[in-house]
Amino acid sequence: MLVNKKYGPLDVPAHLKNAVTDLDKKMGYGSELKYAHNYEDKKVNQEHLPKELKDRKYYRNSFERKKEGREDLW
Repeated sequence: MLVNKKYGPLDVPAHLKNAVTDLDKKMGYGSELKYAHNYEDKKVNQEHLPKELKDRKYYRNSFERKKEGREDLW
């Protein structure tokens, strides 16, 4: 099933929203964002999709496809 048909429009996680106004800041927009470039390995353990889509996988690289023997899917 298509995600947009199942869930409709989903909200962007608050930590990814830009806090432009004082109200935005009070609502916590952008407050918990982990900026990858501030970390030595340039990686962060942070969810960037709405909670309804957590743990869904939308992309598999060629190594994963070969490991599964499913090159035919691509």
